[in-house]
Amino acid sequence: MPKDIGWKRQFASDTVAAVCPQALRSLQSANEIGFVPSYGEDDEFTVRARKQICQLFGKDESGCSVSFVSSGTVANALAMASACQSFDGVLCHPISHLEHDEANAPEYLTGGAKLLHVDGRDGKIDPNRFFDFLSRGHGYHSARLRMISITQATEVGTIYTLADLRELRRIKNEMESRLKELFNDEEYRLYYHMDGARLANAVAALQCDPSEIVAEVDVLSFGGSKNGAPPTEAIVFFNPALARDFTWRVKQTGQLVSKMRYLSAPWLGMLKDDVWLDNARHANSQARRLGLELQNLGFQLALDVESNMIFVRFGQAEADALQLLGWDFYPFQLHDGTAYRFVCNWSTTDQAVDDLLADVKTIVRK
Repeated sequence: MPKDIGWKRQFASDTVAAVCPQALRSLQSANEIGFVPSYGEDDEFTVRARKQICQLFGKDESGCSVSFVSSGTVANALAMASACQSFDGVLCHPISHLEHDEANAPEYLTGGAKLLHVDGRDGKIDPNRFFDFLSRGHGYHSARLRMISITQATEVGTIYTLADLRELRRIKNEMESRLKELFNDEEYRLYYHMDGARLANAVAALQCDPSEIVAEVDVLSFGGSKNGAPPTEAIVFFNPALARDFTWRVKQTGQLVSKMRYLSAPWLGMLKDDVWLDNARHANSQARRLGLELQNLGFQLALDVESNMIFVRFGQAEADALQLLGWDFYPFQLHDGTAYRFVCNWSTTDQAVDDLLADVKTIVRK
């Protein structure tokens, strides 16, 4: 990548990166094949991509349904809408993407479902706080608890370990049992959603099978855009009941695109030979290196580097000086103050990290 084309912008987000070559070649092949059925009915790309995503999570298509959409926001909002009615409540972390970065899209597409905050350290929900909601409100005068949504990896780059997820599932299932009694409804379900915009980074960090992370998840928003794909995300249903009539929801929100192969084909390139996982491993590795070198220069990290994001404690003057040198990054309000976020991506090079560190060193010398 030429240094004169946004070189110092690349740590702002993993979405500023280009499309990786494997996804781009697969996209190009979709353009060269000729004429194929519309609206996701093509066997050549969309049907194959759906099948491969199901297989990635250890499922066949009888227990897994996949839809492709163009953004993480609409993936999350449609996932909420598949399970929630206007009077329902969704338990999520207060710094989740659902809450902070989706312009009320979940509330809009559900017709008014309420996002209810469940706090916890380092961007992760503390599932023991679920029980606080059992005494919230007065029956049908308040929102009915309907869904739990977690983000993996979180918005601050931390990761739910497999032990964390087991404990969350245990408490979620206990909550569901108690709510069945409270509502006097044996058919009641407390659904489980995972915002996996950076799921690849979590799988790479945990070095586990993808199926272990999504155990008991009802619906997953599986991110492509942040991991080297063009604008394409996959909504993956592991609960077939929630996928019923879902195509109508997708159509109603303008996401049932006629040339669906252009959303699905890149996934074939990403999934082949575990490119999706290699991309995430690379981003995570560069983030660890950057974090370590910043510490060696005397800067404190606000959080451990667990995925592809670094949160560093710069003073305001230091942050201003680095931005004046052209680097693009963002302040982020954490529970204990402000930190500055840097994000590595599939294409982050050693040279890019070196150049950033060289400019940081000039600030230190001042």
